[in-house]
Amino acid sequence: RRKSGELDAGYDETSGVWELIVRYVGDIEFLKNIGIRIVYLINNYAILYVKTDNIEMITQMEQIIYIEKPKRLYYSVVSGKRATGVDFLINEGYKGKGVFTACIDSGIDFSHPEFRKNDGSTRIFCMWDQSDNRGTAPQGYDFGSVYFSDEINMMLEKGVRTNNDFSGHGTHVAGIMAGNSGIASESEIIVVKLGRARSGGFPLTSEIMMAVNFVINIGVVVNRPIAVNLSIGNNYGSHDGNSLLETFIDTAVDYGRSVMCVGAGNEGDAQIHTSGKLSESSEEVVELEVGEFQTSFSAQIWKEFVDDFSVRIRIPGFYSEELIVSDDVVQSFSLTDMQIKIINGYPSPYSRYQEIYIDFIPDKEEGFVRPGIWRIILTGKKIVVGQYDMWLPAGVGRVKNTRFLRPDPYTTLTIPSTSRKVISVGAYDVTTGRAAIFTGRGYTRLNRSVKPDLVAPGVDIISAMSGGGYTALSGTSMACPFVTGIAAVLMEKYILSGTDSYLYGEKMKEFLIKNARKLLGQNKVPDEIYGYGGVYVPRRQ
Repeated sequence: RRKSGELDAGYDETSGVWELIVRYVGDIEFLKNIGIRIVYLINNYAILYVKTDNIEMITQMEQIIYIEKPKRLYYSVVSGKRATGVDFLINEGYKGKGVFTACIDSGIDFSHPEFRKNDGSTRIFCMWDQSDNRGTAPQGYDFGSVYFSDEINMMLEKGVRTNNDFSGHGTHVAGIMAGNSGIASESEIIVVKLGRARSGGFPLTSEIMMAVNFVINIGVVVNRPIAVNLSIGNNYGSHDGNSLLETFIDTAVDYGRSVMCVGAGNEGDAQIHTSGKLSESSEEVVELEVGEFQTSFSAQIWKEFVDDFSVRIRIPGFYSEELIVSDDVVQSFSLTDMQIKIINGYPSPYSRYQEIYIDFIPDKEEGFVRPGIWRIILTGKKIVVGQYDMWLPAGVGRVKNTRFLRPDPYTTLTIPSTSRKVISVGAYDVTTGRAAIFTGRGYTRLNRSVKPDLVAPGVDIISAMSGGGYTALSGTSMACPFVTGIAAVLMEKYILSGTDSYLYGEKMKEFLIKNARKLLGQNKVPDEIYGYGGVYVPRRQ
């Protein structure tokens, strides 16, 4: 666990406590009597903080329907306004006034002029910094600090800087979505800086669930429509929309008058996904190149549980040496310089698919995985469907040359853009009218839900830079806030005027899908790369 980045996620070494995501029924308040801390989320989801010795007991309780361990998450305007058609509405005076926009990301530079009114005061309604324990935690949570607009204004007057966005990602995203030069430039902004202070610095899926819970509840309590932006994701899961993170987000979209937009990720050309189809007695060899200086990483194999096939791993440099993967739930192999741990999963109450998780762990904490070509050999035994998919970590979870040598660029959406009810957004280049080479591609695995839903400008987008000034960045992280801002503008025009009080949730998604434009490189509608096309707001609606 200590040496594996993924297996360690959610565990606090000092306290010996695991952070667990659960679905429950009935009353679980009694868990507090045995020292378990609870953060209640909407729709019978919760985060539990449980000592290792109590986990087995928790799994046996009839109130606990299902448990998942959190995973790590990685962070993946002017011409864009014209390309999406929203400039016409903005010029008519629709700028998101009376609507909340929410940016759940790496924080925000709240002192930047893009997020201040003409009198210098802030446009931020509130911000929850999950990494800052100097102030008061939001009600219902016991970590981080929440700052409302009056406190932010006091800090601005005193020149105090907190909630700094060190990566600049959140500031750039928020600038596109709702900066003074952005789309919804008169909306009030809610910010969550993800990730408690910890080694490695990457937020967990449990923290994003709490962030979503936090911002959605504000919209309900204040009774305002809210457009939420998630330009963040990971690669861990079956990519079919059935993890607790994905299903929770789907239920959250049904709560209040909300729209949630999620970036499709930047893994389309990263060679981190491969797939194939086995028949009985057939054999496939998947070649995985591990680059120099690769630290601990994992590979996931996802298959139908009804299918049986054997797995062997051939080690680079020792072509006669193979590791035979058994049906044991946990299996470990010790090599001279590293370990390989394999975990055989089972279907869950929400998914019929099976995961075979392979963890490559150097012996030394600062060591590296053996470089070279690893071969994962699959042989069909009893095959009903035969389809398999493999994924490597997204983003910074791997070095550049760690990749599959026979990659499949499709089904490279990051999670939670695979959630059913969110608006999943890919990226295209306004100057060429074609999809960005990096954009995450669909559809979802096996159930073939159409994802992404649409694409938006995401190449060389100029927006606010943390610390002041502006910079150009590319990614679906930049495309997603275009759609979030457009949703906020449309909510102002229709919901707040009473013209259409129900333009949120699935109805907003269908409105945007119906009006999406077919782009140059798009072969069909819908399409695995473009979804239904480029987001567009027609003048006549």
